[in-house]
Amino acid sequence: MDETRIQTIEDIAVFLANPLTMPLELQGNKDEVYSWVERTLVRFRYLWLSKKHKGLVRRYIECLTSLSHSQLTRLIKQYRKSGRIRRRQRTVKGFKTKYTRASLASLLFIRQRVS
Repeated sequence: MDETRIQTIEDIAVFLANPLTMPLELQGNKDEVYSWVERTLVRFRYLWLSKKHKGLVRRYIECLTSLSHSQLTRLIKQYRKSGRIRRRQRTVKGFKTKYTRASLASLLFIRQRVS
């Protein structure tokens, strides 16, 4: 992605006013997107911006990454807390099984007898 034309907050405002004039597109997997978001927050010194300018940077990131507002809020919170954005991999298996195969078989057997 060619970001060399967007260096200041004013450049972001111009881009957001008419995004078709500068076609930019962010491609890659989640790790690359998260890394780009972190670099962008650092580059524009997000934590020290005014509320108005933070909103512009957020809209710019949302526009290029298609991250939801909520997801971007979580990433910014992580950046604010640790100074980094890292992807957290899910390590647990979804839901635990409530019944074993043997208990399911006995339930089916009981159901067949009742019918």
